[in-house]
Amino acid sequence: MEIKVLRCFLAVVEHRGISAAAEALGVSQPTVSRQLQALEDEIGAPLFVRGTRGHGLSLTREGRVLFRRAREIVSLADRTMHELTSPDDDVSGEVGIGAAEADVMRVVAGVAVAVRRRHPRIRFDIRSGSGPQVVEQLDGGLVDFGVLIEPVDLSQYNHLQLPVMDSWSVVMRRDNPLAARQAIAAADLRGVPVIIPSGSERRNDLSGWLGGSLARLDVVATTNLLHNAALMVEAGLGVAIALRDSLLDTSGALCTRPLSPPVKGRVSLVWKEGVALSPACRVFLDMLRAELAGRS
Repeated sequence: MEIKVLRCFLAVVEHRGISAAAEALGVSQPTVSRQLQALEDEIGAPLFVRGTRGHGLSLTREGRVLFRRAREIVSLADRTMHELTSPDDDVSGEVGIGAAEADVMRVVAGVAVAVRRRHPRIRFDIRSGSGPQVVEQLDGGLVDFGVLIEPVDLSQYNHLQLPVMDSWSVVMRRDNPLAARQAIAAADLRGVPVIIPSGSERRNDLSGWLGGSLARLDVVATTNLLHNAALMVEAGLGVAIALRDSLLDTSGALCTRPLSPPVKGRVSLVWKEGVALSPACRVFLDMLRAELAGRS
């Protein structure tokens, strides 16, 4: 499966047709058609549902899987080539950071600004996601660093503990009876529909606070981004237990209340053990370490 063929496939999907893809790639339509046919032969399944004229192309199940992975493969190939061909005397390149939503990203953002001032040819690729998504990106080589909220298994990674500890809280509508409380105890959530972060049940993030597993809660939904959880709360689906309420706009219909007793989560920057960092990544890591040393 050649990179150039995957680029051709991606171009057909992104430009919604063979003609437009051929024009964007600067090749003939028959060339694009032959590459697509060769790719389908290699996979052993059609990638597109050929519709009637004027309706364009839609992806099959196999096509959707390949589209998602092809973007990752091509992106990784481009980043690798850029790192290998960048001149040593001019630090440039991309620093990929997969990040769970955390207020400590303000620190990371400040370091990124400082890096760009000193090395304007360095750029950043920030990919937001849940903890498991960040780990998948990191293990797959799609990002260089991950910002992860504990509890998380760090045994396979180098890590740098970041200075901000995020507190767990409950996000609710202002007209919710629980809003009258100063803090929320585990007993207060009995019989209350609750939205929790994706993966919390598997990790048992709040088992100590609950005095047992999250099975004690009436979990009505899981979300991997706080913004979506807030929309569900505002619509009336339930309340949300969240670790990053400082990123929420609570000036409108929503408010937050801390857990009682308080529960905090540490945040770490992690990178794969035994993998050589690019010059751009080393610059970022060195400047982040200097920033943390200055804060301490």
